[in-house]
Amino acid sequence: MVGTQSGPASIFGVIDFCVEPAHRGRGIATDVLERLSSLGRESGIEFLMLFAHDARLYERSGFSRRENPLRWCKINEHETLGIGEEPLE
Repeated sequence: MVGTQSGPASIFGVIDFCVEPAHRGRGIATDVLERLSSLGRESGIEFLMLFAHDARLYERSGFSRRENPLRWCKINEHETLGIGEEPLE
């Protein structure tokens, strides 16, 4: 769940999705993104959030960049480290 101005929203999230170099160029990542989008629609998910250092794959698949303030619970190895806050580009 994420908070929006109109209240909580259900999300799917993907962080740094990648394909083994030997298998790139075969449409695997595009197919997975299409399946995630379909599954999200079927499940009533309101947002599909994709995080990457290089967003070209996501943009080629029709996704667009958005900038939002972001706040999250920082966890590492099952230890809570506090609340992180920064703009999401």
